[in-house]
Amino acid sequence: MRLLIFPCQIEKSKRSEFQNKLPGEKTAMQRSTFVSQCLTRPFVFICVLVIVKTGRAGDADTLWSETFEGDWTRDWHVDAGTWEVGVPTSGPNKPYRGQKCAATVLAGTYPANANTRLIRHTSFIVPSADQKPRLRFWHWYSFAGGDGGKVHIKVGNGAWQLIPETYINTGSAVWTSTLVDLSTFAGSTVQIAFHFSSDGNSAGVSWGWYIDEVSVITSPLQFRNPETWESGLGDWYADFGFWEVGKPTTGPHNVYQGQNCAATVLAGKYHENGNSRLISSPFVVPNAASNPSLQFWHCYSFSGGDEGKVQIRKGKGAWQTILGPYINDSGGVWSPVFYDLRAFADSTVQIAFYFTSDGNSAGLSWGWYIDNILVDPTTAVQEFSQGEPFRAFELFPNHPNPFNPSTTIAFDLPRPSEVTLKIFDLVGHEVATLAQQRMQAGRYNFKWDASGVPGGVYFYRLQTEAFTQTRKLLLLR
Repeated sequence: MRLLIFPCQIEKSKRSEFQNKLPGEKTAMQRSTFVSQCLTRPFVFICVLVIVKTGRAGDADTLWSETFEGDWTRDWHVDAGTWEVGVPTSGPNKPYRGQKCAATVLAGTYPANANTRLIRHTSFIVPSADQKPRLRFWHWYSFAGGDGGKVHIKVGNGAWQLIPETYINTGSAVWTSTLVDLSTFAGSTVQIAFHFSSDGNSAGVSWGWYIDEVSVITSPLQFRNPETWESGLGDWYADFGFWEVGKPTTGPHNVYQGQNCAATVLAGKYHENGNSRLISSPFVVPNAASNPSLQFWHCYSFSGGDEGKVQIRKGKGAWQTILGPYINDSGGVWSPVFYDLRAFADSTVQIAFYFTSDGNSAGLSWGWYIDNILVDPTTAVQEFSQGEPFRAFELFPNHPNPFNPSTTIAFDLPRPSEVTLKIFDLVGHEVATLAQQRMQAGRYNFKWDASGVPGGVYFYRLQTEAFTQTRKLLLLR
């Protein structure tokens, strides 16, 4: 964290120098606006700017991480050959990030009859379940029939256990991120491993498994609402490869809005034998009286036998298909989708975009592109520990502040309450209503998109039967 203190009233001749030195201002227009405001003041005041550097995991806390850039042998070893660390010259031909990654083979194809683990021999204690401990890693894989990769965990000196699935076939030649829930092992001292095996068919081998950016993280899972993908993947994950986030260079060649979207493949065509979901973090569907709905924009092109579906599940239950299947193509255009969520009102759910492709490698297409996901009304819940409930009403400072065009407002409820959250201008006119409904105890995050609203000072007010608090926010233009 850096603390910078500087005077805001300066000579106009120093305007350019001051603008260029302003930390934290994102654009030249924002810098100019900020300086112009300072120059019009008839007095001198002091601006204090605090810049906080966050890790790659966003708001998550990292228990440990491995990038394979340094001396990886301090924490890892291989029990039966095959695995190595370095610069890949086959398969993906590059790591997910940095210069190196771990791989079954960095150059060429893996051997037949392999049965080996890349083991993190440095054990660790899995945090308590209320901290949502999870293993996150990025991987690229391509396996021939009969071959595959698994994540293993071992408690103390016990036997290796599979968690949760086996990776087979291909991840569609893209680096994807996945999450493995570790809460079942809370409080246990464990080791983790990446286990690779291949059958005896030496004529049927492939590039193998590439692993990068491995970490164990904690903190509540956050459902960003709306989800525009402008801040990356967040707490979404792909269960079996394929899905990535960025700017498409094939298919529609553009996003619906902004710079990024989610896609089965951003560049090129998807692979055969696909079977993967892009899965959200859990969130609570607003009550039925608020007419909750799922909305998103998509563009797609599937070959015969391939398709996309939208699915939902309550808690850890089975996935249910609520939209689709989408087949053939959308005519090369982005189109909106709407689904009524009242049947799931007040339930904790996850949504997923489920893509499947058959085994026909000659019949492939561009795939599925997803943008601007919205659960309306726009409320997102961070789950919390029942052992450590929120003990008081609290309205937090919005973040970021100043902002343009959107900001997030968070508050805590210690008990179920009738909640109103509204935005007002300087003269008290109501600008927006973000919430007006009954909510359960918890921590809530609301995103206010102020697109089309004039810049200036605004106020947001949280009101319940027993609590009222107002805070100030600044919209820059």
